[in-house]
Amino acid sequence: MSENLTIREQMQDLYQFFGHKDNIIWDCYQRDQRIHVRNKVALVFGLYREISTKDQDKDAINDAKDGDSEDKDLLEDKCDLESKELKKVSKKVLRKEKKLNKRIDDITDSIWRQAKYTDGILLMSIVYLAIVTSSDRNRVKIIEDADSLKDYSMYPVFRIMKCVKNKSSQDCCMIFVDDHARVYSNWQDFKNSTALPDSLVVAPRKGIYNCDSKGNVILEMFNTPASTIEYKILNGIDKAADIIGIISAVAALIAIGLIAWVPLAASIAVTIFTVASLVSAIAAAWSATRSATRLVDRKKHERPNTLDNSEARSCWLGAVGGATGLAAGLAGTGMSELIRNGQKIPTIMRCTVDAIAIANIIMQKLSLVNDYFDVMFRVKDRNVSALDFIRLAASVAVFIHSVNNFKVAKTVIKSHQQSTISAFREILSSDQQKAFDRMARETIRVRGEYAGNADIIRSLRNNPLTRENIDSRIQMNNLIRQQNWKDTSAHTANVLKNFKTSLHNDDLVATVVNIREKISEGSFVMFKDLVTAYVDIHGSRIEHELNRFIPVEEFMSSIFSVLCIEALKNEQTVDEYILDTKLSDRQYLFWQINKFYAKYRMQPPNKICNQCGGKYFNAQF
Repeated sequence: MSENLTIREQMQDLYQFFGHKDNIIWDCYQRDQRIHVRNKVALVFGLYREISTKDQDKDAINDAKDGDSEDKDLLEDKCDLESKELKKVSKKVLRKEKKLNKRIDDITDSIWRQAKYTDGILLMSIVYLAIVTSSDRNRVKIIEDADSLKDYSMYPVFRIMKCVKNKSSQDCCMIFVDDHARVYSNWQDFKNSTALPDSLVVAPRKGIYNCDSKGNVILEMFNTPASTIEYKILNGIDKAADIIGIISAVAALIAIGLIAWVPLAASIAVTIFTVASLVSAIAAAWSATRSATRLVDRKKHERPNTLDNSEARSCWLGAVGGATGLAAGLAGTGMSELIRNGQKIPTIMRCTVDAIAIANIIMQKLSLVNDYFDVMFRVKDRNVSALDFIRLAASVAVFIHSVNNFKVAKTVIKSHQQSTISAFREILSSDQQKAFDRMARETIRVRGEYAGNADIIRSLRNNPLTRENIDSRIQMNNLIRQQNWKDTSAHTANVLKNFKTSLHNDDLVATVVNIREKISEGSFVMFKDLVTAYVDIHGSRIEHELNRFIPVEEFMSSIFSVLCIEALKNEQTVDEYILDTKLSDRQYLFWQINKFYAKYRMQPPNKICNQCGGKYFNAQF
């Protein structure tokens, strides 16, 4: 951290910016001030912090125009030499800036939506959390142990008013929005569901900068959900499922090789195919469940679940692809078992299995394409990890496996039938083999190759073939020949930036100094008397109407703004206006100040919160 501050020292400084004793401080935004909220979010994430080298060089050239021509030539030569590199860098900077702007817009949208609970008036504040990921966290048992830590980073969260109770938001629900634009219904929800990595978090208690009787900021600490054993187990199973997908695809390839090169090993291929299908089905079921869980979590925290969002798209493809993969895996397992027993598979069943297999191929292809482009974009942004490549490899493997399942199912049927019949045929004598062949040919002629072979195998399974009963089989074939049965088959086809932007700006002393610098001593005395009189008469009423505590410095800043507007109307400076009018018409000035605060007045809350018992505004109630 800058200045090498401890967590306690850093949080104490932040309390000076964003806290006021045991009161809850809010920044207040009118219904037409969404752009100001966005600007604050942009400042938090440093959108305007970076100045490109190209712009710096242009400024340097402009500054050199009034200087020596030699300096100007040197600067221009420098720009020419670096122009090629700048062109390459500019694309990366533009892409980075575009992503950052999109992120800021998403966060702003999530924040601004919460104004629905306060009649369109947004009350917000910023909370900074200290994130400890180093080994130091292991020795932190109580909050005092974390006070002296210096190895940490700061993480911004936006706190928004929702409920009030007795004209105060103390002990009421406050909404929190993080840098992923996720919305948390209260502080406990944030602690239980935050997307922060495995780390220890030190934060102001309940997300509010308050102090004790000695003026020390009150802190609390907690471990993120990613630190729990349950989370790590689930993550481990996720990785295992990806690896299982790769293994099952390899198994399917082995099955194809056995059928192609060792036809008599079809029974082994069927076993491999069955196991691979079953394992693939289990992995697909897990993938579908996890993807569906993520979609539910996204909805709960007000993230979009539309297909134009990359994360949501991946979840949808994972859920639907997992469901089709599960169905295809179970269908493949069932088909293999029927084949093993020589059962005839009805046409409608084969068509259904084919349809499921084709749907699975389509979904896995879409998932593969989505994962590929996702990884490529991450590579461009240099934000790719080994896990991303493993998942891409798993997508490739699952796609190959889905295609192989479709092919193997058909190949195995024929190959297994032939190898099964050949195995039975080997135990017969030469004459019996000839009779058996005639029986088989006739059955196939009448029933077709697939159905005829199935009938033969089923019959052999039910009544094992021996030399003694071959004659009875021939007689059964004669019965079949007399029938006119015809069978046909068909087939179907996703930092801390220290700045003073609270509505009460700096502390009271800084506000006084700032105003004092703009007006004379005599004007300041009259201004101070005006503020004191207004707060004594109207202060409690304004706080009551706005449902929040208003510090003195905010009253001073607001009243000074009103005086600046009045001075502008009279084409005077604010100092001239105060000295000229002596601020004697207090009735008029109080009326103008009341008009200023009326813009922030909201309708009283009308719906009881089930969580805290406070009230919030509901336009439809």
